Amino acid sequence: MKTYLKSIFRIIFITGLAAIPAQADPPPAAQAAPPAAPAAPAQATAPAGTAPVQQPAAQAGDTAPVQPGSVPPVKQLVYYNYAHDESEYSVMLPEAPTVKTLWAASPETAPFVDNPPTDNAAIGELATFKRVDIDTEEVFDVKITFIKAKKSFLNGLGKDKIKDILIKQYKDTPLSNEQFNISPGKGPLRWATLSGFSLDSHSHPSFCAMHYLTGQQSVLVVQVMYSIENKTFQDYYDHLVKSITYVAP
Repeated sequence: MKTYLKSIFRIIFITGLAAIPAQADPPPAAQAAPPAAPAAPAQATAPAGTAPVQQPAAQAGDTAPVQPGSVPPVKQLVYYNYAHDESEYSVMLPEAPTVKTLWAASPETAPFVDNPPTDNAAIGELATFKRVDIDTEEVFDVKITFIKAKKSFLNGLGKDKIKDILIKQYKDTPLSNEQFNISPGKGPLRWATLSGFSLDSHSHPSFCAMHYLTGQQSVLVVQVMYSIENKTFQDYYDHLVKSITYVAP
């Protein structure tokens, strides 16, 4: 085979390998996690109609120098892996969120957990992350609520009770094309998702999803809203959902 043809095939092969995203092997405990909830469909279209952060925020990775005549490599965003010390789930965000300790039962915890345990000083944590496109005012907004829960509460959660919890969170802003899914895991582990479409404060069509994840001794609620016309924000969401990992306490 001619030398220049070999070179072309070598470049195609290397390019194909580079396109495969690297994925770290999950810890053994992650095998007990519920099956992954479905992400928002690609190119979705709406129907008509303050505790310190545990680690520094990750930065976008550097790229190799560009050789003359070559195509510049695409910068890969290095995501921040958020997890409270006592949480049974972790989730990746574009950067570190703002966090606040939850010291006792409050309006922020009441919708998701009844009568949380009080044997420790704090019962959970609230983490928020928001990014706005200054040109279009499109928004990617995440709210994560970690709450400790008693065994009796977790064992009493069924499909209908979890669905009712999630639906109540959207009673003031009903979702169109509303969908509910739940995936059972080992023991009390559950991953429930309520999703649909709405308009944000700037009248942008938005995809909304609330993920309710139960563990052996806690609950994690991940609420997301993002403008579906923004491809970057959809990528953020897809990565967020795929990254959710269970680690046994």
